[in-house]
Amino acid sequence: MRLDAVTELAMQLSAVDRGKLVETLLRSLGPDDDVADDLPDDDHEEAWTAEIELRVAEVREGKVALVDADEVFRQAREIITRRR
Repeated sequence: MRLDAVTELAMQLSAVDRGKLVETLLRSLGPDDDVADDLPDDDHEEAWTAEIELRVAEVREGKVALVDADEVFRQAREIITRRR
């Protein structure tokens, strides 16, 4: 079965079932499956540096807003409660 076919089927699941599927898939990955291992250590550092610089620039330019962690968790709980 092709990935796009599996993805299409998975998208038909409820949000709760998709979450369970994600958990199952993540648990199925072992140490040998870590895709990050495909990059040399120097490339990891360069990739993270580039990502951090991009995020800082987006904040400084007003493209994104910082949200306090307590507010994020409050919103997440609210969304989860509504979906039950």
